[in-house]
Amino acid sequence: MEKDNSIESLRGLAILLVIALHINNDGALDGAREIYDYMSYTFQNIRLPLFTVISGFLYGCRPVVEGRYLYFLQGKFRRIVVPLLTVVTLEILSKAYLPGVSERVSIDKLLYFIFYPYEHFWFLQVIFLIFVFVGLLDYWSVIDSPRKWSYIFLVSLVLYISYPKLGLDLSFFSIGTTTYLLPFFLLGYGISKYPEHLFSNKMSLIIIFCFIVSFSLQQFEWVWGEPEVAGKRTILGLLVSVSSCALLFKYRKNVTPLKIIGSYAFTIYLYQGFGSGIGRRLGGMFVDINPHIYFLIVISVTVIFGVAVEYFVKKIPRLRTLLLGVK
Repeated sequence: MEKDNSIESLRGLAILLVIALHINNDGALDGAREIYDYMSYTFQNIRLPLFTVISGFLYGCRPVVEGRYLYFLQGKFRRIVVPLLTVVTLEILSKAYLPGVSERVSIDKLLYFIFYPYEHFWFLQVIFLIFVFVGLLDYWSVIDSPRKWSYIFLVSLVLYISYPKLGLDLSFFSIGTTTYLLPFFLLGYGISKYPEHLFSNKMSLIIIFCFIVSFSLQQFEWVWGEPEVAGKRTILGLLVSVSSCALLFKYRKNVTPLKIIGSYAFTIYLYQGFGSGIGRRLGGMFVDINPHIYFLIVISVTVIFGVAVEYFVKKIPRLRTLLLGVK
């Protein structure tokens, strides 16, 4: 399937938001804390939901075909789980043995961090489980019509809100957290398979109205109300997520710099721990000058590091699968 440059641009935007919010709490940004806290609050319901909507959309373009479910799972295991195991191992080894590491981790924790949520890697566990689940839905023809899809989508919305209230501890391989991202994967799938229903004139107006109202309320809560009302796993936060992601898809454009970054997004995400670590060391030289310079340096180095890893590793056949998950 030929890449859609507008989708790659959205992916570039998503990965930049993810990196930005991962460094938001750095002490080096305390000189402009109000700005970065506001950015974190504003985009908290967009960054990973958008990343997940993109995954669902791309899956919808190439869903499981009859009799190929196991082949599909093998491909997703290679693409997601293999590099997950490799990079978590590399990160734990580096934190256990490399000099100058700020956060020491015992090597005894390696297996725990592979199978339980650890830093940003929980997303890879969740997205793999979602592929397993939605692949089964496709295989069983459970979402093969707009009506069937809408029922499953509504159930996922209910789970998004209700799961934290159930008191369940399903942290192994981030099983419980799948309820956080499943609605957005299904939204992307629906946009891919049933755009005439989701983006009809009437639905488009509803989505625009929903975004204006929910986003305005979110901003109101930041200034005058209770910001947690618009946080993750809230009805208001969900409305912001669904409406903003839908509108970004409907009105997506090809933006060349974002497209280039987006084409490396998965590798950037995988190796952001290493890239941002280097970026923080370099950016630390400029903290006393301006916190925004630090912010830009960390983001830039993280992106460049991910691009460099993919560029060079792809040239080494024996490492491609282990480090990138590609054949």
